Amino acid sequence: MRELRKRADVTQEAVARATGLSRQFYVGVERGQRILSLDHIFAIADALCVDPREFFTDLSAEDWLVAAAPPLSGPQRDTLALLLRCLAAARCSTAAGSNGRRACSPSA
Repeated sequence: MRELRKRADVTQEAVARATGLSRQFYVGVERGQRILSLDHIFAIADALCVDPREFFTDLSAEDWLVAAAPPLSGPQRDTLALLLRCLAAARCSTAAGSNGRRACSPSA
């Protein structure tokens, strides 16, 4: 998002003002520390004169799904990310024991 804003030659303050966000909140967005609603994503895209899809072009499928998920707690996000890595790597194997659950062998 920062790269798109700089390319548009717009300040963080201007984007924040145009979207109704505080500058502090917008700075957090650029740093990946804040979660945006779809309304805010479209408002920022309008302020930068870009298609909202441009915000997500560099995301892996895993990052996209985690970003698109409803707000999750840290452990829930971590669990989802691990599951997606496991599925993407196709390295799931039956866990030892009788619980019948699947375990992921994280790639190195």
